[in-house]
This record gives sequence, C-alpha cells and structure tokens, in this order.
Amino acid sequence: MEITVDGEMFKCQSRAVDFTNAERQLVHDGGKVDTDAMSLRFRIAYCVFRRNYPDHPAARAYGLFLDVLDDIQEEALRDAEAGSPLDPTRPADSVD
Repeated sequence: MEITVDGEMFKCQSRAVDFTNAERQLVHDGGKVDTDAMSLRFRIAYCVFRRNYPDHPAARAYGLFLDVLDDIQEEALRDAEAGSPLDPTRPADSVD
C-alpha cells in the first residue's frame, strides 16, 4: 500500500491485524463495516500507516491523519490495471 501524507508518499506493508483493528475502530465510533466502505478504507490506511511509521506525527491520531491524507493506493488496484502475475487467465492472443 502506498499512502501519501502531506505530500510525501510512504510505502507500507499491510497485515491482517490492520484490517481487524480498522473494523473494530469503525464500529467503536458508531460506523458499520458493511455500509461505511469509505470510512473503513481510511481506517485501514490509518492502521497500516500507524504500524509502519509509528513515530510520524500523523500516526498520533486518526483525525490528524485524515487532515493530512492526500492519497491511498492499494496494491491490488494497481495490479488490476496491469494484470496480476498470479492470475492464471492468459490473454487470448498469448502463445505458449
């Protein structure tokens, strides 16, 4: 995941615990995992960023993180555009 905060891009590795923590935080604050997709996405980015860069000022609080968040690029979205190397479906014009 690439997270851009205050104009600076940070490469982050996500883990399962980030997704779990994000869901818990969202529910704790009154959100719903199944209907608040954008909020959950921001929470996941915050949890990933905070674990990867705990000393960064934006990692101190979720509200502060949102104030300086510029962009989130998930690896799966980038790979979907280029075609994932793990996808067994070969293009129709490919030759063995």
